[in-house]
Amino acid sequence: VQSTHFGTDLRANEKTQIRAVAPGKVLLAKNLFYAGNFILLDHGAGVFTSYAHLSQFEVAAGQSVETGQKLGMAG
Repeated sequence: VQSTHFGTDLRANEKTQIRAVAPGKVLLAKNLFYAGNFILLDHGAGVFTSYAHLSQFEVAAGQSVETGQKLGMAG
């Protein structure tokens, strides 16, 4: 089974700090079947960023984040 998306995958070493690329609101911070620990940020104007395969979360759904804020750790 394959999960298709139209984004760009960026690799990070395990335990790398994952930081927000822009300010936004955390819509989802949850473990998903294909994506593992997953964070979805809403930046407004229909722009979203997703972060998948994390080893831990540092934010929760509903939280506002700033550019550069730590979201979690790469898994």
